[in-house]
Amino acid sequence: MLGLLRTAVAAAAQRPVAAVQLPRSIVQAKANSLPFIPTDWIFRFFPYISRDRVRFLLRFNQISFLMGLGYFYLWAHAPYKCDHYEGFYESPFYRY
Repeated sequence: MLGLLRTAVAAAAQRPVAAVQLPRSIVQAKANSLPFIPTDWIFRFFPYISRDRVRFLLRFNQISFLMGLGYFYLWAHAPYKCDHYEGFYESPFYRY
């Protein structure tokens, strides 16, 4: 195993590896993309929804807010699950 590792290191040291250049749109995806659905797909496949860009932005913000609220209250927030220690009954046997 060490011989194989030594051979791989020696082969890598002989010629430098050129950096892989990704497309600019992929590199900047975090800066200008929207979650779940690429915005260019909305403008391409649903022209009726995105005919007016200002209304589309308003609707997108409203839908994103409601999805975030729904995630918080319907999925992440489990009521009466006793995840906290305040108000939780502790047996007297554990308090010595």
